[in-house]
Amino acid sequence: MAKGKVISIFIAPAAKAPMKGVAEVRAVAGKGLQGDRYFRSEGTFSSTAGPGGEATLVEAEAVAAAAELMKTGLEPSGTRRNIVTRGISLNHLVGKEFRVGEVVLRGLRLCEPCAHLESLTREGVKSALLHRAGLRSQILQGGMIRVGDEVAPLDSTESENKKLIRRYYDEMWNPWNFDAAAEILSPEIVFYGSLGVATRGIEAFRAYMRTVRAAFPNFHNTIEEILAEDDKIVARLCYTGTHRGPVFEIAPTGKTIAYSGAAFFRIADGKVAQGWVLGDRMGLVEQLRGSSIEPETQDRGKK
Repeated sequence: MAKGKVISIFIAPAAKAPMKGVAEVRAVAGKGLQGDRYFRSEGTFSSTAGPGGEATLVEAEAVAAAAELMKTGLEPSGTRRNIVTRGISLNHLVGKEFRVGEVVLRGLRLCEPCAHLESLTREGVKSALLHRAGLRSQILQGGMIRVGDEVAPLDSTESENKKLIRRYYDEMWNPWNFDAAAEILSPEIVFYGSLGVATRGIEAFRAYMRTVRAAFPNFHNTIEEILAEDDKIVARLCYTGTHRGPVFEIAPTGKTIAYSGAAFFRIADGKVAQGWVLGDRMGLVEQLRGSSIEPETQDRGKK
């Protein structure tokens, strides 16, 4: 998702009072924005807004579109929202955590326009701003919000898990960094490698890495595509290397190999807990031997 900017900040000291523009404001978790009527629980809807009244946001683009539709000079302060942004879709932040400067918020629901808003502004505002009147949010981590601050969604669990798998290859496998295994892998990791070896635990995993390195000292994993859903990650990869050690009972050939595969992972507590790698072993063996091999189901006694 694109990142946006805070272009103006407004607070009102009391219900129905005019909104006052400020250059910065302090956000307090569980309370709201200092100086605003909802911080003091004196807003018109303080009794019903809940945490969604702690900070409200609206897009400058939506205000401009509404003003054009109404053929009036509707200003951002007229929406009675606290924080005016540009460059980010606030509707997409419902149910997500995001950062505004040093403050962390959670989008709770759309801040739909109501008859009360229309009574404080002008007729037509309610329909002009329908479904684009802003976002109600809860303050999770307080601090200062300033005009010019960046507005950006926090990385989702899926994004963090993708980063972990990229580290798995870029920081551990490709440079043969055995020490990184303790940072990236669960102590009881269950793993099935593309060479057909099953392991459990970090030390067994490191032993498998050494087996691969002995056969292909310059073995390299290239991620061609990576997908995530909840705690599951799937990566499509290309493996390359030079055959310098025995593998599949084939003596070193010095050949450069390249074969494709897919890896399936489960993440738990920020570490790789399970891994299942399916590589094109038949294609790899064919490259090493220089000829096609017979399927395992073939009766090798019949010629």
